[in-house]
Amino acid sequence: MTGQSTNTRAGFTLIELMLVVLLMGMIMANAYPQYQVVSHANLRESSRKVAGTIRYLYARAILDKKEWRLAIDFENNKYWGERLEDKVDLELEDEGEEKDENSPFNAEWAKLEDINESEYSLDGSAREVEEELKEWTKVSTAVLKEARLPKGVQFKDMRALGKDQVTEQIGYIYFSPYGGVERAVIHLAHENHKWVYTLVTKPLSGRVAVFDEDKDIELVPILGQMEIGRASGRERV
Repeated sequence: MTGQSTNTRAGFTLIELMLVVLLMGMIMANAYPQYQVVSHANLRESSRKVAGTIRYLYARAILDKKEWRLAIDFENNKYWGERLEDKVDLELEDEGEEKDENSPFNAEWAKLEDINESEYSLDGSAREVEEELKEWTKVSTAVLKEARLPKGVQFKDMRALGKDQVTEQIGYIYFSPYGGVERAVIHLAHENHKWVYTLVTKPLSGRVAVFDEDKDIELVPILGQMEIGRASGRERV
C-alpha cells in the first residue's frame, strides 16, 4: 500500500496538456472573427461620427458668424470643436461687466469688418489682427463634446490643402463664418492598419465624402465648381 501511494504522480499528462492547448485554440479561432467584426464596425461608426462633427461645425460657424475649427489629437485619438472668441468679451464675461462701445478695440474690429466677405479665406486673411483680439476656446455642449475614438481605432493622418501632413500632436481643420471648410483629407485606421477609412471635406457644402478604403487624395483648389480633389489622378470627390 505504501509503495502504491508513493508511485502516484500529481500533475497533468502530456495528453491532457495537448487537449487544453487544443481547446484554447478552438476558443481563440471562434473569438477572433467576432473581434474583427466589432473592430471594423467601430472604425466605420467612428468615421461617420467624425464626418457628422465636421458637418455640424460647418453649420455652427455660419449660425454663430464666428470661425470654428476641428481639433484632432493624434497622440490621444481625441477630437473636439473650438470657436474663435473675442478676448474682450471673454474678459468682460469673467469680470461680469458689460462691453464698452467706446473701447479702443473697436477701431481694430473695424479693420476686420471692412474685409470683403467674398475675399475672406481660411488660409490666414486678417489672421494677424485676429490673433491680437481673439483666442480659440474649446466648446462643450450637449451636442458637441470632446470625443475619443474607441479602442482599436486611431487617427492615421490628416492633410489640408497647402499644408503639411499631420501624423502627431494636434491638427486643425478650419471653418469660415461665411460658409466654407478647408479642403482636407482625414484617414482613420484600425490599430494594425488592416482597414482604413478616408474622409474628404467638401469646402462649399460642408459635406464629407467617406470611403471604406485608404485613398491617396490629391487636393486641388476649387475651379469654379465643387471639385475639391483627385484620387490617383482620376477620381474627383
